[in-house]
Amino acid sequence: YVSGQHESVEPAKRLIVLFAGPIPGLVLGTMFGMLYSYNHQYIFYLLALMFILLNLFNLIPIAPMDGGQILNILFPRVQRSLQTIFILLAAAVICYLMVVYKTYILALLILLLASRLLRLWQRQPMQEQEHKKTEPLAELSRNEKIMFITLWVIAIIIPLQTLYRVI
Repeated sequence: YVSGQHESVEPAKRLIVLFAGPIPGLVLGTMFGMLYSYNHQYIFYLLALMFILLNLFNLIPIAPMDGGQILNILFPRVQRSLQTIFILLAAAVICYLMVVYKTYILALLILLLASRLLRLWQRQPMQEQEHKKTEPLAELSRNEKIMFITLWVIAIIIPLQTLYRVI
């Protein structure tokens, strides 16, 4: 399905490619979680947590991540209200997790979602050809790119540090 010709790929095939990353990661995380439930070795718990959180993070409906691209395929930009509902639901879930687990770094995600929502409503509907040619990261402003990269670094380094201490 991946041929390097972004414009000619059908939406159904693009969805398969976009789900090809998070689905196996979530399956691996579930498998590590089951291993942890059988033998209670902390390393399996950490691996399960890392795989599940990173792949769920990737499914958040922000443009450069798989979740944002999936949202753009399923609900084209002319249906802004549906995208708005998904973005607001994601923000609500993140707010809940932030308060319950007292992980205030998630506020960066809420800022990214708010920025995405603002840009979604400010942007005029694009022509279909222009939409196909834009790359996901090109849709982000400079500040959004910095927040996005910071979140990815945090999401990767913290679990790896924890794993290193356990091993």
